[in-house]
Amino acid sequence: MKNLNKIVVVAMFGMMCLGGYSAYEYVETTNAGYLMMENVEALTQGETAAGTCARRSGINMGELCDRMFCDARTDAFTIYPCPTEVTLDYYVENNRDRCTR
Repeated sequence: MKNLNKIVVVAMFGMMCLGGYSAYEYVETTNAGYLMMENVEALTQGETAAGTCARRSGINMGELCDRMFCDARTDAFTIYPCPTEVTLDYYVENNRDRCTR
């Protein structure tokens, strides 16, 4: 009977340790996720908003019109500031790109 009591006490102690460790791991992973989200929010503060501008269509393609045309260097990886003045060039309807405000 004494051996059975010792076994029960040791088993309960082990289950308590396992439960405590599981709770600790849950709290740590939850806090890590929260901290990562806070970090992302901190990194994005001060970001500029994106706008749109017209893309030049090339010589004799589309119609010749006055638009706010994007910087010619804008590509898939780099966005330049939005234009500040209207210029005359060829434009195809709905041919737009992004720029930073």
